[in-house]
Amino acid sequence: MDKDIVIEWCDKEHFETKAKQLIKPASVILDIGCGIRPQRFVVPDVAICVEPYQEYVDYLKRSVDSANILVIPLGALEALKALPDRSVDSIFMIDVIEHMPKSLGARVIDECKRVARGQIIVFTPLGFMPQAVHAGEADGWGLGGGEFQDHKSGWYPEDFSGWNIIGCKNLHVVDHKGVAINPPYGGFYAIINLPKRSDLFNRIYAEEAIKKSMFGTSAGELFDEFSQSFVDREIALANNRCAVKACLIAAEQLSLGVAPGEVDRVFERIKAKKYELFNEEQSDFTRKVLAFGKALQSFCEREAELSSREAELSSREAELSSREAELSSRIAAFNSSKSVKVLKAVGFLR
Repeated sequence: MDKDIVIEWCDKEHFETKAKQLIKPASVILDIGCGIRPQRFVVPDVAICVEPYQEYVDYLKRSVDSANILVIPLGALEALKALPDRSVDSIFMIDVIEHMPKSLGARVIDECKRVARGQIIVFTPLGFMPQAVHAGEADGWGLGGGEFQDHKSGWYPEDFSGWNIIGCKNLHVVDHKGVAINPPYGGFYAIINLPKRSDLFNRIYAEEAIKKSMFGTSAGELFDEFSQSFVDREIALANNRCAVKACLIAAEQLSLGVAPGEVDRVFERIKAKKYELFNEEQSDFTRKVLAFGKALQSFCEREAELSSREAELSSREAELSSREAELSSRIAAFNSSKSVKVLKAVGFLR
């Protein structure tokens, strides 16, 4: 077994709970091949469902009464190719990938890594689990999507090197028609946390702009600590805003239905819109960087002013201490003088 593959095996009772512990909250999700049952792990602000079978699409539109759900009536690869890079927080493929030929499934996963910026969550049977359903046959929901329920590939944890794997060896005890399976088939979740990337906005430019706006003021450790966190946060927010806006525009257009051969044109329009959004965000980013630099400059000037006053007070304190010592010395000298002794002797001084 690949040394990068770490599997946590669970019994059936704890399987879903273990997987859920690894799934992060998300604002915008893509739910690929959800059929008539969208994922229930997270409650996002926006859910984009990708479903190619029209009967399932119609069912979703009737049964899911929510303004934050969009349905794209395309296949997985078509829909993914029309979405911008890193435009959704999480992508779910629950009981989906085994319905694709393995080569197609691998391409879909690669596209998921391009489109997602946070997590990808895949659930599939452990190995090839036979399930032959012919066109025209009813599916497990009693609808006519039988041909979409045919299993075409088998997947193993070794296919997901570097992912977190939660597995159960005795998960599937009945088939899609409710007929007992003996021996049972296993299943597993593969979950990957994608690395953060900041490739749209120039961090070096931002830091230089802050330094320039400070007119040579040195903030020392304060600059390193605050400017770094500020730049990182603003880059992440700007990236996310661009991606989400472009993704929602794409999803809205695709949800209305796209004629064969039109997906590429939609993608080109979204790509142009994406760069327009990037330019807007870059202008706003520059404005915020310069404003932050000005605020940091003001802070540093105030800090220098306070340090100067502190030094002045310390100098005055030292001067007062010196005068106090001088006065104490004079008092001691006066007390030891002959005149004082005579006055005390006659009772004039005590």
